[in-house]
Amino acid sequence: MTTPSEAHALGPSDPDEPMTVTLTIRPRHPGPTDAELEAQASTPIAGRAYPSREAFAQAHGADPADLQKVEAFAHRHGLDVAESDAARRRVVLTGRAADFASAFGVTLLRFRGPAGDYRGTTGEVRVPPGLHPAVEAILGLDDRPAARPRG
Repeated sequence: MTTPSEAHALGPSDPDEPMTVTLTIRPRHPGPTDAELEAQASTPIAGRAYPSREAFAQAHGADPADLQKVEAFAHRHGLDVAESDAARRRVVLTGRAADFASAFGVTLLRFRGPAGDYRGTTGEVRVPPGLHPAVEAILGLDDRPAARPRG
């Protein structure tokens, strides 16, 4: 993986560059306790009960109110909602680089490193206070290669 010291900035990214960014949303309810996990692990597989996708989404998916807040935020910043999925706890946004930079308070630059050119951010990614507890991760502002094929 390229470290910042191995890469150098080429200049600003194209403000009209199309981007896709995924926001991971907190679960509606906290996950199972250690005791619940241990109890399930000690139950033979044949005796375990598995919830339906709908029941799982209800118990562990994103709160619809959190999804609505993220969607409203996206629209205020000129971003489109390509997908909103409570069960997967994610919202996929599309839009222009300039709109993403404005929405999250970053500067988007093009960098050149040993693995090639990529888009990266400078500045701290900001999430508005009303969204901060709901948004766990923002993926895709930076498109630096995270892995390379071995062969």
